[in-house]
Amino acid sequence: MREDLTEKQQELLRYIRNYTVHHPYPPTLRQMADHLGLRTLSTVHQHLKALEAKGALSRNSSRERNVRIHDTPKLIRIPLLGEIAAGLPIEPVENAEPVFVSTQLVKSADNHYALRVRGDSMIDDGIQDNDIVIIRAQNYVDRIGETIVAVTDHGATLKRFGGVSQDGIVKLIPRNPRMEPMFADANTFEVRGKFVGLLRKDRS
Repeated sequence: MREDLTEKQQELLRYIRNYTVHHPYPPTLRQMADHLGLRTLSTVHQHLKALEAKGALSRNSSRERNVRIHDTPKLIRIPLLGEIAAGLPIEPVENAEPVFVSTQLVKSADNHYALRVRGDSMIDDGIQDNDIVIIRAQNYVDRIGETIVAVTDHGATLKRFGGVSQDGIVKLIPRNPRMEPMFADANTFEVRGKFVGLLRKDRS
């Protein structure tokens, strides 16, 4: 973080950067004020003016969402295909809008899609209920231990791949100590993609 910025300016810049990683537009002035715990927008204006003067961002006074951080990565569109939970099929999302993903996470939208997670079977890996996971579409597993979208006789699930036994049984490992591993027949087991990252909505 730049040493020429005050603590509040650093916090505001960090908030705007994190927000724009997950949205195709910057936060409003009111959202900035709420994040900083400020009651008036005038103080936000002062911080933004100082950040602009120091070359950290630029503004367009003709627009409400008028802030652009100079080093913010570009965003690309990824289709949100549905919802996924342990042991349940992928449920299509009606009128789903695309999600916007930073190019720091995904270089290209090609062969990538998103799913909204339902449940907490992967919570120890930091994947929480209602998170959006980014999946690279592929029909194979690169290595044991990676997190994949798997389709079994019971439906689709997001789990770690635990390998295949000599008698053709696939082991799928949840990341929740309260849950037991899942097992599937290798003859009917399918891989639909590999987990590459996640987006988390503001839960405040």
